[in-house]
Amino acid sequence: MKKLMVTICCCCALYQGYAQDSIRLKFLAQSEQYNDMINFTTQPDTLSSPALYYLALAYHIMSKDSMAQKTLDMACAKSPKDYRNYYLKGSLLNYEEKFEEAIPMFQKSLACDINAASYEGMGIAYYYLKKYPQAMEVFTKATELPDADSRSGFMIGQIYIAQNENEKALAHYYKLKETMNKDDEHYKTVLYDIIDLENKEGRTDQALPIIEEMLATDSADYEAFTRLIQVQYHNKDYVKGEQLKAKMYAAQRDGKFINNRYLNDRFCFDKFKWTDKEVMVYERYEHGKSSRIYNKIIFVVVDKAGFAERTIQTEYSPISEELGGQTYILCGNKGDTHFNYALGFDDNSKYEDLKTAVLDILNNKKTAH
Repeated sequence: MKKLMVTICCCCALYQGYAQDSIRLKFLAQSEQYNDMINFTTQPDTLSSPALYYLALAYHIMSKDSMAQKTLDMACAKSPKDYRNYYLKGSLLNYEEKFEEAIPMFQKSLACDINAASYEGMGIAYYYLKKYPQAMEVFTKATELPDADSRSGFMIGQIYIAQNENEKALAHYYKLKETMNKDDEHYKTVLYDIIDLENKEGRTDQALPIIEEMLATDSADYEAFTRLIQVQYHNKDYVKGEQLKAKMYAAQRDGKFINNRYLNDRFCFDKFKWTDKEVMVYERYEHGKSSRIYNKIIFVVVDKAGFAERTIQTEYSPISEELGGQTYILCGNKGDTHFNYALGFDDNSKYEDLKTAVLDILNNKKTAH
């Protein structure tokens, strides 16, 4: 969420002010000289409203949000009809997760000028407050304005997903895909969501062309590559799936994921439904003998709200190997409780056997020891 808010704040439309102080601060902002902006004057109350706007942005980027808000209060007092100050103030409040306080700021901004950015900021506040009908209304208004970017359209799809209206989300994203520029920052995310939603419904034949499009554009898109593996596992083509997984191991070994801490540790290679929940299956790269316990294959049960409810995993134990047992023991975690199901597996075990054992546990056919 914070990443989203930073993007909003940093992408604010900059002032085209003509006061000498704002010209100087605008130059420093474009040069990313934020400390110099803060040190520009010891008397901020003497600055023009456009200059105060730039100064507030600098305070925010330097993680001094309380000073940013005070600076924007001065800017609003000097130019009470300038929407940009209210917009930035609301965006900073969103960043601080003060969503209730942010909404009136966007309303003031819109009272000064009807603009897509303020509708979007208000929509984000409503979205994180889980007031989805209000969020849908303002995001829709944003998309109808000529200055709208792709974010509002993207967020409409996110609202559908949050309300478990996956088919509506898919229909919306397919339309968005046809109208978006492929260089747009949200284009890839829209494609990922289409793939995940189609896979979730078991329609891998619909997901596959999207995955292939992404990999044709960027063969090093390993997030898309994991979706291709998921398709193979859904189709029970485990030979092809294992071949693709080997490429993930090679990429990790070659340092391709050094800037992706999550993908550098594990990747999701299968997803399937269990009752009304989704089970996501991850594989960690760590393998072989170790002086400590580690997890290898992890089944994560995700509830409707998207939270991990419990895990069932194969655990490596050096003690087990010393006693002549198999490499991994099937265990689980729910809350603070750890379970041992006393079932052994190794790297040559069939995935179907492991998955069956996990389903037996979930369906209460197998209990912990």
